[in-house]
Amino acid sequence: MNQTREIEHLHNALANLATVMARIITDRVDQTLAEVLPVKLPTPDDKTDADRVVTKKQLAELLQVSPRTVDQWMGLGYLPYWKLGRNIRFRMRDVLQTLDANTRIIGRRRLK
Repeated sequence: MNQTREIEHLHNALANLATVMARIITDRVDQTLAEVLPVKLPTPDDKTDADRVVTKKQLAELLQVSPRTVDQWMGLGYLPYWKLGRNIRFRMRDVLQTLDANTRIIGRRRLK
């Protein structure tokens, strides 16, 4: 009987430890991502920023890539854009929808 209680107590302690560790890891990952990705991209639901029209340089800064990468993505058809004479413009709503539709997030492996 006493050994069963000790096992149950140990089981509960391990479960609590796992919960605390998961919370700490999640907080650290969120903190690291906030430091690595300081620029917050507008969401398609945000009317003011999503309807904003930006230049190639501004888009490169928002996406944290070089203007040359934006050129390559345009050439490959990854980014929708307007070209008026020599001017190239991007509507953030279109860019975000295209990126959302054509990107994938690689999930974490589940540990056994």
